[in-house]
Amino acid sequence: MDTQFVLRGLPNLGATCYLNSILQILCNIPELRVSRVIHTSNPDAAANSACDAYETWLKGHINPTSENTQALHAFIMKFINYYRNFGSGMQDQHEYLMLLLKILHDCRSTACVFKINGVKKTVVDVLEEKALQNLRRDGMWTSFNNVAIDSDRGWNSTVFQTFTGQFHFQTVCKSPDCKYVSHRFETFRSIDVDIPAVKNQLCLTDCLSNAINVSQLDADNCYECDKCARRNQALRKMTVWRLPPVLVICLKRFTTNYNRDQVSISKNNAKILIPQVLDMTPYLSVNLNGANSYELIGLANHIGSPQGGHCFSYLKNTSSNKWFLANDAHIEDLPNDCNFNGAEPYLLFYRRQK
Repeated sequence: MDTQFVLRGLPNLGATCYLNSILQILCNIPELRVSRVIHTSNPDAAANSACDAYETWLKGHINPTSENTQALHAFIMKFINYYRNFGSGMQDQHEYLMLLLKILHDCRSTACVFKINGVKKTVVDVLEEKALQNLRRDGMWTSFNNVAIDSDRGWNSTVFQTFTGQFHFQTVCKSPDCKYVSHRFETFRSIDVDIPAVKNQLCLTDCLSNAINVSQLDADNCYECDKCARRNQALRKMTVWRLPPVLVICLKRFTTNYNRDQVSISKNNAKILIPQVLDMTPYLSVNLNGANSYELIGLANHIGSPQGGHCFSYLKNTSSNKWFLANDAHIEDLPNDCNFNGAEPYLLFYRRQK
């Protein structure tokens, strides 16, 4: 696997800074540089064409032998042809990232057998079996061929192995004669967190603690219990069950506001302390693997208004521990003692430490 750090500017081809900022980070995740695996199951020609164009650009970007602008432009056009909402002008970085990962999983996944072996000895074993069934069914889902609930078939890909985690929802029925606890699992490729209003200096851990919490279900959102089948008040606890090798955290800075017939988007520009080493242990249901420490490797930033603005990224060379600014075609070294305390990132990329 090629782990060489890539530092090469990308031209802005007309409000394409949003995708430049994402591509700069993705091409420095070594898992995404594997040899391409082709299967013929995906009937979506536009998706396959966009994936081919992405890999052509990536190969030229990693091993620059000539100007790569034409390959980048070809990929952009293929991507727009696949997903027509991404036309000209500024687009959302997070939405772009999730759709690109979806294309790569859809077009570069291979059929596999996903069996769960062993004897269940503890409550955690029972929950893990349920979590793994959800992981196969939802985490391996493709837009062209979902996996059946009662089969062992799945679709494996580099994207699935690198970015897929799971939330764990525990819901306690508050009916005095029931008090049943239900467990539900949900796969994710990014953890999306609100930015809470706090008086003191805000840290990323504040945002995570605000998202990974216990909530009351009552009134308008009563819980229909899986056991007693009544709509009751309930307590719901959200934690993380499974962490991926590369953890993406999205700070939800943009809010859509509705006022009669008017729709507007506002942005939260709160400055946040960003730890370069993040311990995810406090947010877990159980500690399944013991490796919960993550190293910051990239930040995707948006400055300006929701209607426009500009995007750029910070990249870390983990071999030298050096940080760089990638701002379209402009590349700049950052000081050795740089930190991102008080920064305004939109997306954070962390890699699990060995």
